[in-house]
Amino acid sequence: GTDYTRFTADEFDADIVYGPPRTEGLVVTPLGEETITPVCSPALGAALREPRDLVGLPLIQSDTKQFQWPDWFAAQGLSTAPRIGSRFDRSFLAILAATQGLGVALESTRLVEAELASGRLVAPL
Repeated sequence: GTDYTRFTADEFDADIVYGPPRTEGLVVTPLGEETITPVCSPALGAALREPRDLVGLPLIQSDTKQFQWPDWFAAQGLSTAPRIGSRFDRSFLAILAATQGLGVALESTRLVEAELASGRLVAPL
């Protein structure tokens, strides 16, 4: 989850959290780093060569992500406001929509490993 357990008030000994660690006297063990990148169907990916190529395409948003499309566009030096298409509250739905060719999702390569390996999705950029 993205909420932090309060160990002093809750009955928990361990918590797995997505996002930056809050140490507060706790032992933090990172489970690994992730890469957030645009992913899409091979048909859509064939035309993508540079970040600017995403302008005007339907962008799939996963609302629970901490790094969203506006952040990605800014990191690429693009001031263009992204055109958000479908929005989902679960990453697996955003990933499924991308495999169906409904747009480009901004997802963690950890979550799309199987789709990338099978060729159902590509990470063109």
